[in-house]
Amino acid sequence: MKPPHILVVSLGGTIMMARSAGGGITPTLTAADLLRAVAGIDAIAAIEIASPMSKPSASLTIDDVLALAAMIDERLDQNIDGVVLIQGTETTIEETAFVLDLVVRSHKPVLSLAMRVCGLRRPRWRVQRYGDRSQVLRAGNW
Repeated sequence: MKPPHILVVSLGGTIMMARSAGGGITPTLTAADLLRAVAGIDAIAAIEIASPMSKPSASLTIDDVLALAAMIDERLDQNIDGVVLIQGTETTIEETAFVLDLVVRSHKPVLSLAMRVCGLRRPRWRVQRYGDRSQVLRAGNW
């Protein structure tokens, strides 16, 4: 059986953050940075990566989400079997899911754990991070 062709899209948020020179954290990582940490992912899916923005989740605007929906529809109309969306958990995760549910035309999956979008709460540099083990990054059961 041919593995699914998955688009992994990162928007920013806590999981995409790294320590900044000023001592805080800032969203600087990409989906490619996350996927490099997932051993064997190439064996279960053909992965394409997009990082159209890198913002703290609370900074996403409706225009950002509508642009994301347009990109998702365009890619799902091509050769993509499904989308894994990675964003932080601040205040916009349910709003992003709601808007995508309303405006994405495709019936192909836009994957998440509980909603159509998944949020992960710990930055990658934390010792006890769980993003690498998340079901979001195990896109095996389409």
